[in-house]
Amino acid sequence: MKTLFKDFVPKPDEDFDAWQKNFMSITTANATAWGIATAEVTALTTTQTAWISAFAAGGKGQKTTRTSAQTKTKTTTRKTYEKALRNFVKKWITGNNIITDAQRLTLRVTIPDIIHSRVNVPSSVPNVSIQSVKGNTLKFIFRQQADAAGKSHRGKPANVHGMKIYYKSGDPAPATPDDCNKSVTATRSPYNITFSPDDTGKKIYSFCCWVNNREEEGPFTQLNTAVVPA
Repeated sequence: MKTLFKDFVPKPDEDFDAWQKNFMSITTANATAWGIATAEVTALTTTQTAWISAFAAGGKGQKTTRTSAQTKTKTTTRKTYEKALRNFVKKWITGNNIITDAQRLTLRVTIPDIIHSRVNVPSSVPNVSIQSVKGNTLKFIFRQQADAAGKSHRGKPANVHGMKIYYKSGDPAPATPDDCNKSVTATRSPYNITFSPDDTGKKIYSFCCWVNNREEEGPFTQLNTAVVPA
């Protein structure tokens, strides 16, 4: 989910001070209309007053007159005030249905973008090879096709979470992935599947496809076959 003003609190004290003045001015003027509890506005205003006093004495503009104690007070007061502001925004502003996004822009706070980016369904077929490994194990090695677009033909395509392996042990051979009784999603190549010693010498049939992070499947490979090693 994307947001505008994700980290809406400015870092420099001078910018923070200007931001909080704007925020508090607009918020206090609209608190009743926005359904914000008066007690919470009052509490935030009290914290603001402490900040204004501490900043006036220990801010950057008072380099020649401020003491180390005043600088420390300014720093700790800002931390307290900033925490209170963030909690206030989270509770009363961000999810408040009465407040419009245009009004949030004037406050310069987080604006949720409720339109989620579409995740494409994979359109290509993985290039798969299977190797025998001691201990009743088969190693699935997968990558993009040799003619795939992009900088690397060895990795997964863009927006692909992993490769889904549908597989079945023993005859008869499955006609489609739906005929396989087991499946797993491998996110890194190679991927090992270890079988029971009872499966030694049996044929393993499999179909493979790319999947995105929603487990939406792309086109399948042709039927792959391998034999479980000892």
